[in-house]
Amino acid sequence: MTDFRTPGSRSSAVGRRGNPHTRSTRVARLAVCAAVAAALLIPAERARAEDSEADDFTERVGALVTDLMTRESFIVPLFISNPTIGSGLGLAAALFYQLDPVSRPSSTSLGAYYTFNDSWIVALRQMTYFGEGKHRLNALAGGYSLNTDYFGIGYEAGSEGESIAINEKGYAVEPNYLRRVTEHFYAGIGYRYIYMDTSQERGPLTIPDEQEKVRSSALGGELVYDSRDNELNPRTGTHLEASAYVNRAAIGSDTDYEIYKIQYNTYIEFSGVRVLALRAMTRATAGQVPYFDLSRFGAGSDLRGYVMGQYRDHVMYAVQAEGRFPLAGRFGAVVFAGVGGIAPAVGEFRADELLPSVGTGLRFTISEERRITVGVDYAVGRDTDGWYARIGEAF
Repeated sequence: MTDFRTPGSRSSAVGRRGNPHTRSTRVARLAVCAAVAAALLIPAERARAEDSEADDFTERVGALVTDLMTRESFIVPLFISNPTIGSGLGLAAALFYQLDPVSRPSSTSLGAYYTFNDSWIVALRQMTYFGEGKHRLNALAGGYSLNTDYFGIGYEAGSEGESIAINEKGYAVEPNYLRRVTEHFYAGIGYRYIYMDTSQERGPLTIPDEQEKVRSSALGGELVYDSRDNELNPRTGTHLEASAYVNRAAIGSDTDYEIYKIQYNTYIEFSGVRVLALRAMTRATAGQVPYFDLSRFGAGSDLRGYVMGQYRDHVMYAVQAEGRFPLAGRFGAVVFAGVGGIAPAVGEFRADELLPSVGTGLRFTISEERRITVGVDYAVGRDTDGWYARIGEAF
């Protein structure tokens, strides 16, 4: 599930800154949504169109369009928080539809948020499953302007907590295609383009001038094993993904470097309602890596409780465990713990530089059929803590 998060409070170690329905019914739903923007959720449950068995191509296309228009959708206004760029408001919308009876549901989702330190992000995500589960064509695109901090590179720089104010603005496009090779196993290719324009205040720390405006263009390969019962909120199964991306001037990159990543998630269900989710990941970079593409905590859900980029270096790893259980009605809770680290190279991790993370969170299920949740987490790191408002689970 697309995780539209934004950043919230900084700890004391880091200074604070600054879903058949008629057309009219669907229009009415949107009008009501605008009138109650403070409400948590406006779902639209729409019945699926009957499968067309006609051989005529035009009828098949018409049946597909009708099917797409009668799927499940939702719009969610959100309060957003994350310990990097402050709290704010956002809006997430998604449409779910199934392109054939066998493939997983596809989805188109849009998220936008604005935080109170004048940071914003707009992101569009497409997840497409077709060919009776044989093909996956996904893409993510977005633009952003983030007012955040730069702490330097390495564990010592992060632990000192000294930073300068920076603004990162730009856009990114990341499409990828996967083809099923055997049951649960997929192989494919991807492309990744990022334009980053960074401005910084002058101080004891500095980002190299040649990295203030950077174009990163990479081609890569991906291998995936996926036996999860549900992609958005799994209860059973395993997801293993390995990828390698190469940035080169020949395909439009300003610098030459590589990114390698392996991530492993597995899910164990107890009593039909409780879930133990386990995750391990590692990421490594090599070559002339711009500062924003180094491995770093805080940019995703690995080790919640850390400010984005406070701990960054060429190599990182993290392991996590999260328990998920129901409370009452549509409410649920999570507890989680993990540990990780950063290093300048593989084999240079140090036991005395471990970065721990513990926390708990509350969940509310907005779609029981899709298992879509919204919620809030509170996490504590080594010297920092933070609140996270989110859509979907961390992993």
